[in-house]
Amino acid sequence: MKNKLNLVSQVSIASVIFILFLNSTSYSQGWTVQNSGTFENLNSVSFIEQNTGWAVGNAGVVLKTTNGGTNWSSINTGIFNNNTCVLFVNESTGFITNDNSRIIQTTNGGLNWLVISPGVAGITYAVSIKFNSTTQGHILWQNSDITTTT
Repeated sequence: MKNKLNLVSQVSIASVIFILFLNSTSYSQGWTVQNSGTFENLNSVSFIEQNTGWAVGNAGVVLKTTNGGTNWSSINTGIFNNNTCVLFVNESTGFITNDNSRIIQTTNGGLNWLVISPGVAGITYAVSIKFNSTTQGHILWQNSDITTTT
């Protein structure tokens, strides 16, 4: 009886391991690791369609892809703080926040950037940014504050 019980336990453990393996491989299907070309931590990504997207990270890193992430080009914003969030609402207009609560904007696809908010006292960094249009947006900050532009 002890051997029969031991065999049932082994079969049960093997079944659980097999099911976990199937679940873990099904979640990873369709995801491909792509080389960003930077060693800095990346913190946020925004795609306006399947090919065109931007990623931002520490030390002012801003990257752009036009081929779905296969290749990334570095974009110079002139800001070297740690970028925390990026959102593009269309091909031209995008926003980046960084760890000193500064907000920068481009209206020409990332060629030029303008500081639209120099920082807000007491707020550290953005954790999420959403825009309903090119002018109306909301930012959730690390300290749970929400700021809105109209």
